[in-house]
Amino acid sequence: MSIDLTRFHSSFFNESTDQLETAERCLLVLERSADDQESVNELFRAIHSIKGSAGTLGFEAIASVAHEFESVLEQVRKKDRRLDDELVGLCYAALDLISAMVVSARDELEPVDQSRISGVVSRLVQFYQMQTVRAAVTPIIEPALEPAVTSETLAKLNRFLIKFSPLPDFCRSGNDPLLYLRELSTKGITTVRLDTTRLVPLDRLDPELTLLGWNIEIETAVDKAGIQSIFEWVQDICELGIQELNLPLVFDDDGASVFVAPNERAAKQHELEQAERRRPTVHVRADRLDSLIN
Repeated sequence: MSIDLTRFHSSFFNESTDQLETAERCLLVLERSADDQESVNELFRAIHSIKGSAGTLGFEAIASVAHEFESVLEQVRKKDRRLDDELVGLCYAALDLISAMVVSARDELEPVDQSRISGVVSRLVQFYQMQTVRAAVTPIIEPALEPAVTSETLAKLNRFLIKFSPLPDFCRSGNDPLLYLRELSTKGITTVRLDTTRLVPLDRLDPELTLLGWNIEIETAVDKAGIQSIFEWVQDICELGIQELNLPLVFDDDGASVFVAPNERAAKQHELEQAERRRPTVHVRADRLDSLIN
C-alpha cells in the first residue's frame, strides 16, 4: 500500500519558505562578518532541511540543487573554504533559484528554465571540485625538501593556448567566466590576455551580455583532455579552442594571439639585433660617471 505524499506538500512549501528566509538572513549577516560560525551552521542546516524534505516528497530537482549547495556550505562549515564575496554572490543565486523552484511547484507554474538550473548547479559543482582538487594535490612537505625546477622538468610540461570566448548569454545562464580562469590557474603557470574584439560602443552596450573573451597560455603537467574537462559544463555556451604550443606566443594590442613561423621569428630577431647595433653610443670617462652617480 503506497502512501499519498501530496498531503504533506503544503507543509513542505511552508517549511521551505521559512528555511529560505532563515538562509537569507544568515547570508546578510555573513556579508558583514564572514567568520560568523553560528550563521554558517544555521545556513547549512536550513539548506540541509530543504534537501531532505524535497527528496522525501519527490521534488528531486529541488533536492539536487540543495544537495550541491549543501556540499559547498559543508566546506565553509569545516573552514576548508572562506566565504568570500564571490561565494556569497553564488549563495544568493542558489537561494533565488531554490525559491523560484519552490514557488513554481507550489503554484503549479511552468518549471524554472533548465539553463538557469544548470548554470547555478555547474557553478556550485565547480566551486566544490576546485577546493577538493586543490586539497588533493597540495604537497605536505618542508620547503627545504621541495625539488628544484630543472630544464628536464620544464621539458616535460605541456604548453597550450586556450581561446575561451563565452557566448553572449553565458552569464545570464548563471555562469561566471572567472571561475574557469581560476580553475585553470591551479593547473599550472598561466599567462592570461583579455580579448576585447567583440566589445561594442558604450551607448550600445547591454550589461547582461558577455562580450569579453580570454586567451590563456598555460604550462602544465595536465594533458589536453584534462584541460578540456574543466570546461565540460559550459562547452555548449562558449567557443573553446585548445591548441598545443611549441613556440612562444605574440599577442596583438586587442589581446588576440598571433602565431609566428620559425623563419619569420628568426627574421624579427635579426631586425631587433640590427636596430640595437644602430643605437647611438656615448662614451663617458669612468671618473665622471662615478661623480654623476654619486
